[in-house]
Amino acid sequence: MAVSTFTIAGSGDDAEPRKTGTSYPPTTSAHQDPTNTFMYAGRRFTSPTYYVMQSCFRWDTSSIPDSATITSARALIYVQGLEDANARNLTADWFDFGGGTPTDADYSETAQTGALSALDISTVTVGATNSFTLGNVSNISKTGFTGLRFHVDGGSPAGVNAVIFSSFDHATDPAPQLEVTYSDPTAISRRRIYIRSDAVQRASRW
Repeated sequence: MAVSTFTIAGSGDDAEPRKTGTSYPPTTSAHQDPTNTFMYAGRRFTSPTYYVMQSCFRWDTSSIPDSATITSARALIYVQGLEDANARNLTADWFDFGGGTPTDADYSETAQTGALSALDISTVTVGATNSFTLGNVSNISKTGFTGLRFHVDGGSPAGVNAVIFSSFDHATDPAPQLEVTYSDPTAISRRRIYIRSDAVQRASRW
C-alpha cells in the first residue's frame, strides 16, 4: 500500500459558506472571506440571529496514479474550538467548491453525510489535529482537486453548535491535510520487473 498526504496549497482552497437571519432556516448570504484564519461548521442561535455554516476544503490529488485503487482516506484538520449546546453531530460530504470566495451554490442547508456520518461533536479534540476517517473514498479525484464540506446536523438550534477549524491562513496551526491510502498494481508490476532484471544481471556475473 502507498500513502500520500496532501496539504492545502493556498488561502483560496478553504472557505466558509454561511447564511444568517432572524428566522430559521436563515436565507441571507454571509459567506466568509477565504483569508480568515478559522472557519465554522455549525448551526448557531445567538439571539436574535440564526447561523448555518459549513467549512469547505480542497486538495490537488492529481498525483495519485490513474491505475491506483483507493482503499481509505482521512482528513487531518486542526480544531481551535467547539460548542455543543444541543448534542449535535459533525458530518461531511465530498464537495469541491472550486476555490476562492464561496457562493450560494456552495451552501447546503441540509447536513450532507457522504464522506462522514454523525460524529458526535463532543468527541472532537480541541487544540489538536483531529483525524476524521472518511467513507465513499471512490469520490477522491485522481485527475484534479478533491473537496470536502463539513456540516453540523439537526434542525433549528437553541444555542451554539459548532466545530471551529483552523484554515490555511492561520499563522501557527498546521494547514488542513488529506491522507489517502491506495494500492497501485502497475507500480507492483514495475517492481517485480526490476527485481527479476536485477536477479538476471547478478546471475550473469557468475
